[in-house]
Amino acid sequence: RPSLRQHRSSTSRRDGRRETSLRVHHFHDSGYVVAHTRGGDRLTFDVGRHGFRNAGHAHADALAITLSLSGTPFLIDSGTATYTMDPALRNRMRDTAAHNTLTVDRRPSAIPRGAFQWATRANASLSSLRRNPQFVVAEGVHDGFAPAEHRRTIIHSQHTGWLIVDTVEGVSAPIDGRYGEAMIAAVQSTLTRGGD
Repeated sequence: RPSLRQHRSSTSRRDGRRETSLRVHHFHDSGYVVAHTRGGDRLTFDVGRHGFRNAGHAHADALAITLSLSGTPFLIDSGTATYTMDPALRNRMRDTAAHNTLTVDRRPSAIPRGAFQWATRANASLSSLRRNPQFVVAEGVHDGFAPAEHRRTIIHSQHTGWLIVDTVEGVSAPIDGRYGEAMIAAVQSTLTRGGD
């Protein structure tokens, strides 16, 4: 009895279509771009608004990514350890520095005001998304460091892996790329300042 994989493979050949090695979805309402490969890589890119209504459950994670390589989690989101028991821990877990994105001058992209409110918000948006079964380029931008602008571009092709490029225009303060506890050669990140 043939497996589902064999069935898909033979169906694709019979119909004259090539099997897709990269699938990309943009979920407009939630603000996420999700890309996954046949080899088990999975990227989630946060390009949405800063939460719903008062954004009580939001994090300061504009343009953050999570990434699994060959099915193994590599860049993760730490989640929320507590809601009300330890306010300092809650703020640390939802701070920009706890996510796979960057800070400017150690400043978060959004500032909390209490356990379930925000004094400031960073709204991200998807600037462009170009894709085919072998290649994706997704670009997002957010306003959390206004007047500076943070732009992140994610590039993936079947044979070259993942490239994350961060650009911050209009700032002379230090820029710090945050990738949780993992920052190794499997993911390349280029930090540039506008004009440099």
